[in-house]
Amino acid sequence: MNAICPAAFKVTEHTDGKCIVSYQKVHVGHQNDLGHLFLTADERKNIASKIAAKIPLDNILDEIRNSISDAGLERVHLLTKKDLHNIEISFNLASNSVKHENDGVSVDMWVREMQNSENPCILFYKTQGSTCTQYSFLKENDFVLIIMTEAQGEILKKFSSDCICIDGTHGVNGYGFELVTLLTIDDLRQGFPCAFLISNRCDQPVLSIFFSCIKQKIGQLQPQIFMSDMAESFFNAWKSEMGVPQKRLFCAWHIDRAWRKNLKKIKGAEKQAKTYKIIRSLLEERDIYTFQTLTEAAIKFLKGDPDTIEFSNYFETYYLQNISSWAYCYRLHSGINTNMHIERMHRTSKYIYLHGKNVKRLDKAIHGIMRFVRDKMIDRLITSNKGKLTNDENELILNEVAKKKKSQTLSLEHRKDEIKRKFSELIDSLNSDKQCDVLERILKSIPPQLEAADISSAQEIHFPTTNKDIPPNKNIIPQRFSNAKKKRKLTKTSTVTSQNDNNTILNIILEHKNFTHSPTEES
Repeated sequence: MNAICPAAFKVTEHTDGKCIVSYQKVHVGHQNDLGHLFLTADERKNIASKIAAKIPLDNILDEIRNSISDAGLERVHLLTKKDLHNIEISFNLASNSVKHENDGVSVDMWVREMQNSENPCILFYKTQGSTCTQYSFLKENDFVLIIMTEAQGEILKKFSSDCICIDGTHGVNGYGFELVTLLTIDDLRQGFPCAFLISNRCDQPVLSIFFSCIKQKIGQLQPQIFMSDMAESFFNAWKSEMGVPQKRLFCAWHIDRAWRKNLKKIKGAEKQAKTYKIIRSLLEERDIYTFQTLTEAAIKFLKGDPDTIEFSNYFETYYLQNISSWAYCYRLHSGINTNMHIERMHRTSKYIYLHGKNVKRLDKAIHGIMRFVRDKMIDRLITSNKGKLTNDENELILNEVAKKKKSQTLSLEHRKDEIKRKFSELIDSLNSDKQCDVLERILKSIPPQLEAADISSAQEIHFPTTNKDIPPNKNIIPQRFSNAKKKRKLTKTSTVTSQNDNNTILNIILEHKNFTHSPTEES
């Protein structure tokens, strides 16, 4: 009566860091509750093989729950999706990108793997906690990773004479590291990412390393147009390594984003919307003389209203001194639409390859970026069927995507002997318990994947198509109750639809201000 089960763990920790564990395994006074039992090794292995075969977790759960019969309930029938995730992690099946539970170790393993591959894509790598003798200004806690595949380098050499665009992106990992992408415009007039820099700092010295590594790999680049945001660090670093380009332009996408951000300087949502239409009209004006007239009128209007004078000062300081770098009328013959290329790349990489999330793990972010590059190269392969690519470029991209290996042409016995030799060398190279732990963790994932290979070769695995009857242009039905934080309704700051609609800006200005009066007289 009132007794408790004696089964327990007793842990004693000593001052020297050692722990002594006493274990009482005898259970008394209760039944073996299913919820507290472990799955058998065979059950875990069977589930792991299905996960390795890429069968959706929901389908695995459905199959298990449909197996419940009158014979009774078993532990496996109580599985939840969390249990499946735990099995996935324990067998190292969570993701192709996750090579180790420690993110830093996982990234380091991927980098070493790429450096030892047939076509290494790592131009420079400095991990946190290490020192760099080549660039002494890098601090111990700095992280720098520069990636460019062979195919990316060839495309960059081929099309860089036209335009080079540099763009920085936040929110691709949980450490605050920034992703810098070097973009060029190919023969199809599409933006193509040619090199990546991932670092905790994106100042001029680190950007100089980025451009220097590219220069060492494929030679000096001399584009007609260099395009970036208004930060001087990009342009100064490029000048120091590649020389001065013929023309510098600011990316219209970044200009528009900066304007929207600084509209907060204006009091009142209605005035924010009208001011945005004014400056957007200036941006899109195609005639130089009309642009000059409208600019003078716009500045006079903005300075005449106390609610907009702060924004007027901001606009004068940062934009009137370099109008040739951002106004459309000064880039009519450039033949580029950076709004389209940059925004498309941002949306594609973040919302498709990173699932629209701020990815916490860096290895998953790198995996998403490399998938993005792979698919961009496959897009070019598709165009080769229409005769738009040379045979050399076609073969280069095909080798890059397919990762052809000479061993694939060998017989099965030869391949088995080669694998044995590599495993033997690998085991002989182990020199610590940690390395043994890593190898054991990897080996644990091999049997389920081999079993999954047999399953996939024996039967075709169909992925669920729950939306097959929904037209592709059908709007997604919103959830019934939104838990998103409601925002204050503001007047929409939409872009001006007509590119040459000069009356838009003039009507707005004349509606609120008589230009025959000076700001002093009006006050």
